[in-house]
Amino acid sequence: MLISLAELPPPARSTSHELVGLVRRLSLAHTIEEVMAAVTASARSLLGADGVSFVLRDGDLCYYAEENAVSPLWKGQRFPMSACISGWTMLHKTPALIEDIYQDARIPHGAYLPTFVKSLAMAPVRAEEPVAAIGAYWSTRHRTSPDERELLEAIADASALAIANVDLQAAHQGLGRAHDQLAVLLREVNHRVKNNLQMVASMIGSVARQGPPESKPLLHDIRRRISTIGQAYNQTCATGDLRKHDLGEYLRAVCEQAIAAQAGDAIHLRLQLEPIIVDTGIALPVGLIAGELITNAIKHAFPAGSTGEVTVRLDRMGEYGILTVRDSGIGLASAQSPSSLGLKLVETLTRQVGGRLYATNRTAGGAQFRLVFRLARRKAAA
Repeated sequence: MLISLAELPPPARSTSHELVGLVRRLSLAHTIEEVMAAVTASARSLLGADGVSFVLRDGDLCYYAEENAVSPLWKGQRFPMSACISGWTMLHKTPALIEDIYQDARIPHGAYLPTFVKSLAMAPVRAEEPVAAIGAYWSTRHRTSPDERELLEAIADASALAIANVDLQAAHQGLGRAHDQLAVLLREVNHRVKNNLQMVASMIGSVARQGPPESKPLLHDIRRRISTIGQAYNQTCATGDLRKHDLGEYLRAVCEQAIAAQAGDAIHLRLQLEPIIVDTGIALPVGLIAGELITNAIKHAFPAGSTGEVTVRLDRMGEYGILTVRDSGIGLASAQSPSSLGLKLVETLTRQVGGRLYATNRTAGGAQFRLVFRLARRKAAA
C-alpha cells in the first residue's frame, strides 16, 4: 500500500494547532521578511486582534517593518524609541498591556488618531536584549487576559528563535569570513537559539498544565517537537567545520536521542548509515524527518508495553540520498493517524529538501517510510 502524504487531510483548527503551525513555519524561514509575515498573520488569528505589527529596532529608532491589519497602521515608518510604545517595550524589556490608549501617557495620541486602535498589547522579541517588538491592536476596548499575554510572549519567543535561525543561515552563507570568526558567531547564535527554544517549550508546558485535559497530549507533542529542534541544532553545531556534516553520524546521534527519550530499552534501534557529507541546510531537515518518523513508529506502531525494532538506513545513489525508516510494528492500516502532526511536519520538511516520501506496509509486518532527497540544494537561476 502506497500512501501519498500530500493527500492527508488537515487537522482540525485550534489554538494549539495554529501555534505549532507558526513554530513550524518560523523554523523553515530563510529571511526576516518571511519571519515577519508569518508572525503578523498568525498572531492576529491566534489573538483575535484587528491588527498586528512587527517592529524592528533600528539603532535609536523603531522601524514598523510589517503589519497585518484591517486598515493601514504605520508600516514603513520610523519613530524615536522614546516616542512610541514599541520603543518603551524594548527599552524596559517587558510587555505593555493597555486597555484604553487615550488614558495612557506612554502613547503618542496624535499618531493613533487616524487609526482604528483603541487597545493594544505589545511584547519585546528576545526579552533579555530586545531586537524587535510585536504589537496586537483592537478596534474596541479590550483588556488583555493572562492567557493572551502568555500567548503573545510565546509568539515573541518563537520569533526570537526564528531570527536567530535566519542569522545562522546568513552566517553559513558568509563563506569568505575567517573560520575562527565564523565559529564564534555560530556559537553565539546557537546559544541564543537554545535559550529561546527553552522559553517556548516552558510556555507550552505551562499551558498544558493549566489547559483542559483533552489539550494536554497535543501540547505535550508540540513541546517535544520544539525540544527535538533544539537537539538537532545542538548536533549541527557540534562538528568542527560548522558548515559541513557527516549525515550518517548526525543521524546516528539524532536517532539514538529519539529512541532513548521515548522508548528506552523497549525498542531496539538498528542503524545502517553510509557516511555522506552535506551542508547544514540538508542535515537539519533530514535529521528532523528521521526523528519524527521514529516518533511516529513508537507512538502508533507499537501498542503500550510491547517491544520491537526500528531500523534506520541511509544510502547514496548519485546526487540523491535515500533515508529508510522501518519498524516491526502493527502496520499502517491500523496504526498511523492520517491527521498526525508529525507526518504533516515531515511533509513540509520533505519539500524543503526537494524530496519525495513513500509509505508502505512491509510483507513481513510493520511499516516502512522511504525518503528520496537531493544531497545538495539546487542553485537559483541567474
